[in-house]
Amino acid sequence: RYQRFVIGLGAASPDRRWPKECYSNLINELRYHYPMYEFVLLGGIDVIDDAVYIEMTTKAINMVGNLSLHASAKVIAESELYIGNDSGLMHIAAAAKTPVVEISKHPASGYIWHANSPKRFGPWGVPFISIQPTYGLDGCSDCCQANDVHCISLISVDSVIRKILPFYELLRSNNQ
Repeated sequence: RYQRFVIGLGAASPDRRWPKECYSNLINELRYHYPMYEFVLLGGIDVIDDAVYIEMTTKAINMVGNLSLHASAKVIAESELYIGNDSGLMHIAAAAKTPVVEISKHPASGYIWHANSPKRFGPWGVPFISIQPTYGLDGCSDCCQANDVHCISLISVDSVIRKILPFYELLRSNNQ
């Protein structure tokens, strides 16, 4: 595997997408901890604008909209870690045996059998963590009801960093 983290920007709907500014700040913070690593952005043409913003505010390699699904799977399979939204690429990462950090809109206090619950449809068969808002915003106690960025906006970059660093360090120590 390469010293690379893949950042999956897309998702089937806008409400499942963590804001581009958050991804930009996350990449810059992770680069501080892992200065020799590559950060590769993947996703479909629907998130090209987000990828351009992130590319301009970080040193990430922007491959969004430029790779086939097969080529994206190869990049993910050769990477140390996949970080992204609840999406098809996240499930491809699991199938490729690449550890996953899922950023989910589904509140941790929500209904565990809901279609967006990571406990029900999270990545299977690989080490993973799912980062979720603790509670939903108004009207979203069982699940996020919005059609645009809503409950997922409650997830801070700091909370993601606090979970990724020990998770990834444990993976590294187990592989030595």
